[in-house]
Parts: sequence; structure tokens; C-alpha cells
Amino acid sequence: MIFTAYFDEADTHGPSPTVILAAHVGHAYQWRQFEKKLARIQECYGFKIFHTKDFKAKKGEFKGWSDDKCARLCNDLTVLVRDNLTEGLTVFLERDRYLNEYRAPPIPKKMSLDSQYGVCFRACLRCLVDLLAERNYRDRLHIVMEAGHPNVTDCERIFLDLKAKFFRLAGADFLGTFTIESKTSCPPLMISDFFGR
Repeated sequence: MIFTAYFDEADTHGPSPTVILAAHVGHAYQWRQFEKKLARIQECYGFKIFHTKDFKAKKGEFKGWSDDKCARLCNDLTVLVRDNLTEGLTVFLERDRYLNEYRAPPIPKKMSLDSQYGVCFRACLRCLVDLLAERNYRDRLHIVMEAGHPNVTDCERIFLDLKAKFFRLAGADFLGTFTIESKTSCPPLMISDFFGR
């Protein structure tokens, strides 16, 4: 079975950000059903792209929305995820903790450290690999990350390193592709934005 996990980040701006990374995973049939139902929700509520920042501020496509309409959309999106996808997860990491624990000296020479964003991605990926392990690694996992964050390529490096490591050590080939997309071209990314904030 082919699984795909869609990732989106939040709160990564400012001098001392807490990085929040959310992902949702489902197999191909689940995502097809999900996208059809999401399109109906978008049409019913009258929005094209869900950006939590705009939604919370009631600006852009959400300008003039009542509290009741916002609550109904939140409920409908929550039910959509609950009833149609396999798994959802959220990881967060405060900047101070990242610096004081992960990047604290001594750091071995030639050791390549992950970005704060990359550490969150590695933690999420570990959970997804555990999900595949429960299914005896008989499935394949593709990753889709939202474009825009400066460290998204760090996640690609982590993914490709782990993919090569699993194959080298165990001949396991359960990690598929890594893709970077936008919410406009890839609607499932909207739901990780919704739950990541």
C-alpha cells in the first residue's frame, strides 16, 4: 500500500521561534476521498486556500466570517480528518531547548547537525517509520512538504539519508519520494496547516 504524509510548519518567525510541524498520513484511496470531500467543504464555505493565520485573524478569504461559521468549519475539517485519514501528528520544539540541548557543546567534528525545523521533521518521520514497522514494512511512504520554509531542504537531506541508511543496513525500501509543493497545487497541505497551529 502507498501512504503519503503531508507536512506543514507554523510559528517559525522571529528571533526565538518555537517550530511546530504537523503531518497527516493516509493511503491513496483515503487521500482521493479526502480531496473530494475537502473540495465540497471549500465550495460550501467559499474559500480556496486555508491559511490558519488568515482564518484566525478573519482576514483575506475569511474576512467578515461570524464566529459560528468559523466554528462550523473547524468542526467539519476535524470530522474530515477523523473519518478519512490514518494518522495525524504534531511536533514542536522551542528555540531555547534546541540551542541548549541539541546544539550545546561539545559537538563532534564533522557531525552534521539538523536545523530546528529538521529536528522536528526527524521526530515526525520516526513516528511514521514506527507506523510502517507495525505493518511489517510492507508499505511505501511518500513525503510532501509545504514550500516556503528556508530549511525545507534540510528535511529532504534527512529523508534521503534515512532512506539510504535503511536500504544499506536492511535492504528495506519502504521510503518513497520527497516532494516540495504549495497549498495551491496540493490541497492536502491545508489540513496540516489547520492542525499545526
